[in-house]
Amino acid sequence: MTETSDDKRDFFVSFNQVDRTWATWIAWVLEEKGYSVFFQDWDFSGSFIEQMHQASQRAGRTLVVLSDHYLGSEYARSEAWAALARDPVGREDRVVAVKVGPTTGNLGLFSQFAYLDLTTCAEADAERLLFERARKAVEPDYRAKPSTRPGFPGGGGRKVPDKPLFPGKYRSMAQGNSPDTPPSVSRPSLAIGVDVGTTKIAAGLIEIPETGDPTVKHYKRLNHDDIGQETQLLDRIEGAIWDVMKDAGIGKKALDYVGVGLPGQVNYDAGCMTFAPGLKLRDIPVAGELRRKLDIPVFIDNDVNCSTIAELHFGKAGAIYKDFVCIFIGTGIGAGIVINKRLFRGHGFSAGEIGHMKIDCGDGARVCTCGGTGCFEEYASARAIIRLAREKIFEVRERKETSVLSNLSPESVRPEDIVKAIKRNDKAAIGLAESVAHYLAIGIANILNMLNPQVVVLGGGIIEGLYCGCDSFRNAVSAGIKKAALDVCCNTGILTSTWGKNTPLIGAAALGQCRI
Repeated sequence: MTETSDDKRDFFVSFNQVDRTWATWIAWVLEEKGYSVFFQDWDFSGSFIEQMHQASQRAGRTLVVLSDHYLGSEYARSEAWAALARDPVGREDRVVAVKVGPTTGNLGLFSQFAYLDLTTCAEADAERLLFERARKAVEPDYRAKPSTRPGFPGGGGRKVPDKPLFPGKYRSMAQGNSPDTPPSVSRPSLAIGVDVGTTKIAAGLIEIPETGDPTVKHYKRLNHDDIGQETQLLDRIEGAIWDVMKDAGIGKKALDYVGVGLPGQVNYDAGCMTFAPGLKLRDIPVAGELRRKLDIPVFIDNDVNCSTIAELHFGKAGAIYKDFVCIFIGTGIGAGIVINKRLFRGHGFSAGEIGHMKIDCGDGARVCTCGGTGCFEEYASARAIIRLAREKIFEVRERKETSVLSNLSPESVRPEDIVKAIKRNDKAAIGLAESVAHYLAIGIANILNMLNPQVVVLGGGIIEGLYCGCDSFRNAVSAGIKKAALDVCCNTGILTSTWGKNTPLIGAAALGQCRI
């Protein structure tokens, strides 16, 4: 890589994608103080070690955003760190390890570098300590040309026009109770819950009273096609929130907070949507961006986790059982896992992504939005049903079969059309439903065999329409589970969602109050 003086930067920030929100905040603070910073977009077709070496050479100092996520990644095993650790001259100034999350294991080589712990700091203290460490590390005669404005590092990347939300605030608010404390919901509260899907956004005003069940008022729903469009999606979510407030005749000061459920992997602590395959978006600081736009506290989580929170605290399963799994089937498929009355999010906040569990490993396995093949949700979700319905429509037309499906439009067919056809005893529709029931049963049986819960809660549009609306489909799923599950699991009870379409809204609206 050819470098000029203009290519130089004061700091290279090395981080794991899970900690990207922290890296963005750190970069903003440093650039606001006049230091120049860059991130590295890796070319995984080339030598990772060589790229690490070039990146560290491009900057006067390297700042490592340190957590278990980083220590467990390939970044931490780069020979570049070993080379720096072997150089005793200025070793503690050339690399600064900034701890932003738990580090349960040995720090290894990073124990030999300068060290700064921000995990217990308030924002003002974290900003001051970071600046002091940066000022100490950067030699005056090396000082690179400051950037023209604070923003997202790297020159051509996405800009951050205002200061990002301090990730530590989210961590402190999201920690909740200790494991020894039973989960609870603070009452009363008034919040707006938002459910973001790949094709729709729903929102409503949720009141959680002192006693009794939550209520949903001023429900709004709008369709969207903002695939891969971050700004448009955030604007549409913001618009739905303002619409609910306007309809309710209240201002933002009347709300305790806003909760948002998102269709993908969400870093709950950092308030960041790390990957949403259906939306084709990565690393979006949704909570911080909405909080900046609305000036209201905002909490986010995976949409199925939100639904599971609603079932745990206000539903039938949570009132009776301590270990259960919620499986929600809509455009995609996801699960929420409750163990000992606590929601289990997983080490990287991606527990329950069962829609990407492989159930077909053959050469003809269907391609998923995640980039993989043979994923569960490509065989038993609304998206799968629509694809199968289109195939069936062309098939019955070509064969000149008598079928309700022949009169449907392939471009606009919906799962509810299949439900109506089944109720008219249409053989083509029944055959389609049997295929979906087969794969749905296999997926549920796999979850039963793996987790052995006390009960399973099924929810989402496909469950409300096809499972609850068609006895033949429901019976086929039950028979398939009994065939595929182990004896100890095959008779596990199955409940349906308590709150129907409002389930994710209620759970999202409880995010700021739940201590899970």
